[in-house]
Amino acid sequence: MRVRFRGLLLAVWAGSLWTVGFIVAPTLFASLGDPSVAGRLAARFFAIETWLSLVAAPLWWWLSAPDARGGRILAVSIAVILAVMHFVVAPRMMAVSWGHSLAAGLYVFACGLAAALVFNDSRRAE
Repeated sequence: MRVRFRGLLLAVWAGSLWTVGFIVAPTLFASLGDPSVAGRLAARFFAIETWLSLVAAPLWWWLSAPDARGGRILAVSIAVILAVMHFVVAPRMMAVSWGHSLAAGLYVFACGLAAALVFNDSRRAE
């Protein structure tokens, strides 16, 4: 039961990261006429993802086996990267010209870590 719940948690967590980053945010910018409105909406979605990650990472850590060290490091890394984006980079994005690029790069990196976590966890379940 614990393994199934861990898998479900990981699927929802990683799936929501990928959905917001690669479907929702680009669709907002493509569909809405005003980039500032799209940016504000996307920022809200990314904030939700940060809080979801700050809850999901410790919960996944608790549900994972004690010998799942690599997966635990990936889970914490995702949460830390998104927290840095939300609390450090996002408030300063408008002040610096490279803020959006840094935030996008960090988010893509976190999504890559989420993919590694999914593949790592699926190998452990076999």
